[in-house]
Amino acid sequence: MSGATLYRMQKRDPRFPPPLHLSRGCVRWREDQIHAYIQRLTPTTPGDQE
Repeated sequence: MSGATLYRMQKRDPRFPPPLHLSRGCVRWREDQIHAYIQRLTPTTPGDQE
């Protein structure tokens, strides 16, 4: 996914995890926070197994 897409998602959804600014021009997101965000977006149905 491109950086521009991530920034659009961040602006559009306040639940999107905040970025970590490691240095000038170097921005990353915590993997565990991204997985938790995706999990919240994924609808679950009875009988789903993880």
